[in-house]
Amino acid sequence: MSIIPRGNVKQIKKKGRLWTLVLSVLLLSGGLLFAQQSKGGSPTIKVGGLLDKTAPGFTATLLDGKTISLNSLKGKVIILNFWATWCPPCRKEIPEFIKFYQRYTSQGIELLGISVDDDESSLRQFVQASKINYPVAWDRSGRVSSLYGGIRSIPTTFVIDRKGVIRKKFVGSLSRDQLIQAVQPYLK
Repeated sequence: MSIIPRGNVKQIKKKGRLWTLVLSVLLLSGGLLFAQQSKGGSPTIKVGGLLDKTAPGFTATLLDGKTISLNSLKGKVIILNFWATWCPPCRKEIPEFIKFYQRYTSQGIELLGISVDDDESSLRQFVQASKINYPVAWDRSGRVSSLYGGIRSIPTTFVIDRKGVIRKKFVGSLSRDQLIQAVQPYLK
């Protein structure tokens, strides 16, 4: 057994308290960040990158087996929503999107959900159980996500005007009122 000199014990205790403080701050910061993302918070409007540029074209297979292309939707205001079934903020906004789609689809608006889920059967079950009334495609390969800058956070929602130009990008869950406000300028 070795004896530690008294001065070294104080130094060891001091370093231990410092490391405890550093770890506590890091854990608290991480917890706050996770809590903000989990509750959805307010959506962030993103600028740069794809904004005010023609939306990248793509063709996708919907869960009902039909094929949809972005070009076939030109002339409509398009809401392109990247989401997943396991994402709490995504799940929070889906009822809002359902109500929005019921009300505004007849006014030249198309809402297209692009799921980034790993499992198609879970996605199908969720869509059916949630009674999602708008078209949903499964981005199995990540191809569509990569066209839109490699979606880093979900939900991410793009508003595309009637000419096919990306006008807005939101990161975070949206309410029906926020959706209405986002598309209003492009309905004319």
